[in-house]
Amino acid sequence: MRQIFLRLLIIIASLSTYNQLYSQQIDNYDFDELSVYLTIPRVGSVEVPAAIKGSEAYVSVVDLFNYLKIKIDYNSGFDDVSGFLVSTENLYRIVRQENKIIYNKKEFRLSSEDFIRTESALYIRAKVFGDVFGLSLSFNFRALSMVLNTQIDLPIIREMRLEQMRKNMSQISGEVIPDTLFKQNRALFHAGNLDWNVYSNQQIGGGVNTRLNFGLGTQLFGGEANFVFNYDTDNPLDLRQQSYLWKYANNNNRVVKQLSLGRVPTSGKVYITSPLTGVHLTNALTTYRQSFGTYVLSDVTEPGWMVELYVNNVLINYMQADPSGFFSFEVPLVYGETNVKLQFYGPYGEERSMERILSIPFNFLPKGTFEYNITAGVTEDSLMSGYARADFNYGFGRSLSGGAGVEYYSALTKNRFMPYVRASLKILPEMLLNAEYMHGVKFESVLSYRVAKNLNIELNYLKYDKEQQAYPTNSLEERRFSLSMPIRGKNFSMFARLTAMQLILPLADSYASELVLSAGYRGVTANLTTQARFFESATPYFFSSLSMSVRLPGGFIITPLTQFNYSTGSFMNARLAIDKQFSKVGYATLSYEQNFISKISNIELGLRFDLSFARLSLNARKSGKSYTFSESAGGGVIFDAKSNVMAFRNRSTVGRGGVVIIPFLDINCNGVMDEGETSIGGINANVNGGIVKKSDKSPAISVTDLEPYTSYMITVDGGSTDNIAWQLPFKNIEVEVEPNRMKRVEIPVFPLGEVSGTILLKHGRAPERGLGRIIVDVYSKGGRKIKSLLSEPDGYYSYLGLKPGEYYVALDSLQLSKLDMNPSDLILPFTIAPSYDGDMAGGLDFTLLKEDSDQIQTTETLNREGVLEPDTGESEVSISKTNYRVQIYAFNTKIRNVKILARIERFVPGLKLVEVAGEDGMYRYMSEPVAELERARRMQYHLKRIGFTDSFIRVETTPAQAYTSQSSH
Repeated sequence: MRQIFLRLLIIIASLSTYNQLYSQQIDNYDFDELSVYLTIPRVGSVEVPAAIKGSEAYVSVVDLFNYLKIKIDYNSGFDDVSGFLVSTENLYRIVRQENKIIYNKKEFRLSSEDFIRTESALYIRAKVFGDVFGLSLSFNFRALSMVLNTQIDLPIIREMRLEQMRKNMSQISGEVIPDTLFKQNRALFHAGNLDWNVYSNQQIGGGVNTRLNFGLGTQLFGGEANFVFNYDTDNPLDLRQQSYLWKYANNNNRVVKQLSLGRVPTSGKVYITSPLTGVHLTNALTTYRQSFGTYVLSDVTEPGWMVELYVNNVLINYMQADPSGFFSFEVPLVYGETNVKLQFYGPYGEERSMERILSIPFNFLPKGTFEYNITAGVTEDSLMSGYARADFNYGFGRSLSGGAGVEYYSALTKNRFMPYVRASLKILPEMLLNAEYMHGVKFESVLSYRVAKNLNIELNYLKYDKEQQAYPTNSLEERRFSLSMPIRGKNFSMFARLTAMQLILPLADSYASELVLSAGYRGVTANLTTQARFFESATPYFFSSLSMSVRLPGGFIITPLTQFNYSTGSFMNARLAIDKQFSKVGYATLSYEQNFISKISNIELGLRFDLSFARLSLNARKSGKSYTFSESAGGGVIFDAKSNVMAFRNRSTVGRGGVVIIPFLDINCNGVMDEGETSIGGINANVNGGIVKKSDKSPAISVTDLEPYTSYMITVDGGSTDNIAWQLPFKNIEVEVEPNRMKRVEIPVFPLGEVSGTILLKHGRAPERGLGRIIVDVYSKGGRKIKSLLSEPDGYYSYLGLKPGEYYVALDSLQLSKLDMNPSDLILPFTIAPSYDGDMAGGLDFTLLKEDSDQIQTTETLNREGVLEPDTGESEVSISKTNYRVQIYAFNTKIRNVKILARIERFVPGLKLVEVAGEDGMYRYMSEPVAELERARRMQYHLKRIGFTDSFIRVETTPAQAYTSQSSH
């Protein structure tokens, strides 16, 4: 009994002496070391180490200043910290032992409670940073976060501002920097897309007419080959009604970027009625260029038709024409030749689909840019006339571009060669002028001016040569004035256009004017169009057309329309239509029209279905005593055997492209889908265009309806994968889309390895303990630094993100020299092996030695993370068995659904949860005992990463044998 009492006295005395000595080295140990989120407005957020004492926060001055790019130097004990803030004139010095800070030649006296020092960090009360340095830190204890506000132009803020300016410039110039690029992979032959359209019309007492249209899109000899077949039962098969075009495009070629063979379009001034077969080549890019302005384009089509706007074969915008058929676009003016195509879609099939090719008069090029377009061929008619056009343009400056060229057409009896010159000038930022002269044909000019961003004024002048044959017309001169203005409100929009035109004819002149008012308010749209024509030797002609569209409850749309002739004082016709959407894909239309001039009435009933794979329509019409029925169907098919894709669309697919995104687990991390590597789910993808479609049966993601020869950015996210070790090597992927092909894009997912270990401090004769804030560098076998880490407060460090290979970890020698510590090992090598779940290399522990002859060995060490090491008396040698458990729950009742534990075990390697009933009536859920502390720390680390932040390690010691030394008396 006496010996036991004596031993207790020795243990108590030892602990008391050690605590007094150690407190001289570590200040105020009644605090918690952890990381808090520091947010700097307009810069971002970062984790910084902090010490929480009570409800106050102390911030590591070294880590904070390093993040803010503030110069800082310190000695091994953090007794003297110095540097400068922004400028070398703003010097500071922190003298910890004297509790003072000298900044900008001014001394600030503090107390010892404003500092907390550990072996690897110096923490200063957050309030001090604002009082001394002007760095105001507001701490939120509940969220464990801080916000830094300052008026000082810190280096980090300057860097972020410059970086943001660079990003803004990249966005303005259209530059996007991807992580990786999938270029074109040209094929010798590939049959990809198919379009089909069938239309049939039957008239009672008349005949039956059927029209077929098939389009085939392929890749041939590295280029794009499109074929269109047309057949009409009322007409014999005609080769001139068919279309075929082979196109090769390479935007990286400086001389010829596009080469086309077959049915080539003509964009010249000569009027050609027959199709042209020949060749076209240009050095213009296939992609949509940056626009420098807009040009208002308005016209009239059938009521309710869909109108698509294409600029240089790229879909830019679409809209539905109002009840009168009026539509208006703001066409972006791009550098180079601007060709505009309008595609019209009627509600009842392909027979109401047409194209209209327009040419924007303005042709600007960037300074120093030369562009050419050359076309040559023969017309497919009985004359087989030859045609050629060579067009050359050059950008002299940001505001001036010029061009010249020549057109040739052998069908003309005279003046077959027609040279021309043109110029485009930007007079003011919103005023554009274009002029063109073609010898022996015409002179034309256009002046466009936008006032106050809303009012558009346009003046056109055109004069034809009296002897010209290139363009058939009776006009000698055309003068036109146009004024248009959109008006937009919160729930109201309106467009007004006034046009006046004068035609000078050989015998007489004529004048025409038009006023268009189109407005919309909530569910009501209306259009009023008034036209007037004046003739020198005839009666003027006035009429107005009024149409409306009103949305009613129940999904009904009523569209009345009427036309009134002011010259005769009578109505010309009236029409009333009722539309109803009766399902997600079904629409019905019933209309009645009365023509007061011909005394004929029309009744029409139509049904149409916009299915995902096809468009179908049925229509019945009674016009007078005539009855007509029509049916139409159409759609597209996308087929790619290599990518295992077959999809049906309700729109045209020929000439379009797509991608198939296939995420796969790249076990050897070589970026290639090797044999045996399979696709995986959990990867999300977003594309800046097209239609994205996912399937529950396959992890592949298909994106269709993409513009060919255009680069798209794919953003991928792996946040839904089943394994935390599965990570994406890149997140932004640029893909060059190929026509008539579903491009296969294999995205590797790396099962990365993890390295972990502990930094231990051996301080004199004191027991080893974990040490935080120590820099651990991870290197490849060749010596390339991969990652720098900081150990956690208990000394634990880990890094997940290593490909299979050989590596080593090392400590930062500069930090250790400042801390006056020596490592037991300089480097620790390890190997990451290829693994489905990602390999783990643990137990890479470093011991740091710091001698202190004045300290005595303590008998007990309390780990600050909750690991309690057992006592060991100096006079007793005990042989015991120590095990470790990780506890996650403690309840006063049992968990009924034990499947919850199994779900947790899936995410933590080596974890097996068990239930332990305590004598206090509590039910604790913890891991099975393990003999290695490192294994317990690894399980605790993974548990915290999946949300169990309160998990902790329990130590269980079982005595096996004890030997006690006896003192002699």
